[in-house]
Amino acid sequence: MKSEKALQTHACYVSIELDGSQLLVEPWRNGGTTGDKKGFTPLPDLTVAVEANIAAVDLGNIIRKALQRSHEQSNF
Repeated sequence: MKSEKALQTHACYVSIELDGSQLLVEPWRNGGTTGDKKGFTPLPDLTVAVEANIAAVDLGNIIRKALQRSHEQSNF
């Protein structure tokens, strides 16, 4: 990337949190780098909860889907 802005412009973000025996996988919306909606905003309605002992391949698939949701909800 030529600049921080170029990197941030099309970035997707997913958080993964351990909550007891569950993992919470939450996509975030990218509001861009300017304006009143800039930065990342969580999308709690799209959070997926799975057991913490989930198989790595299944967790990878859930993360990929969350990244796709992040992309679909973003402003770019």
